[in-house]
Amino acid sequence: MKRSARSLLLSVLVLSSAAPAMACAVLSPEQVVQKRKEGLEKMKTDVRALMDEADQVFVGYLGKLTYREETREPDARIPIIVHVNQAHFRNVQQIKGRYKDDQPLEFVTSQNRIMIGCGGEIRDTNPGDHGAGETFLVYAKDGKIIRTNLLPHVPAGLMDGQQEADFLRAAK
Repeated sequence: MKRSARSLLLSVLVLSSAAPAMACAVLSPEQVVQKRKEGLEKMKTDVRALMDEADQVFVGYLGKLTYREETREPDARIPIIVHVNQAHFRNVQQIKGRYKDDQPLEFVTSQNRIMIGCGGEIRDTNPGDHGAGETFLVYAKDGKIIRTNLLPHVPAGLMDGQQEADFLRAAK
């Protein structure tokens, strides 16, 4: 058992060090400008589609965040441990739908998951386990958060949360 665990750990370390080089291309300045332009247009299309799908879109301060830990697939070789989070927002600015004061919204974070690479799925953003005390643009459907974007924030991606919220308000 120790040997297989050591092999797994070594594989993860090798892949994690090699993956960024394989996943991220080296581009010329002109290619960077073009890729950013293409990426921004795709992001705008994706957030419009998310706004259509969501029943609530708003900007709000995450005042309270609680979670319960769950083990999923407990009989698996490596059980999946998740936090089922309950987020409570205040000082809400509605964009679509109606967020009721102190309405809990759920999102799940995996404690086992490791992401390596450049970019990611647009839905793959949430406040995380330490998001209380921050302001977010929130997309929710059926009481579950499907995307968030931090405000104010220097954009790690193509649009920061404020730019994204302004874009959605203008698109309505």
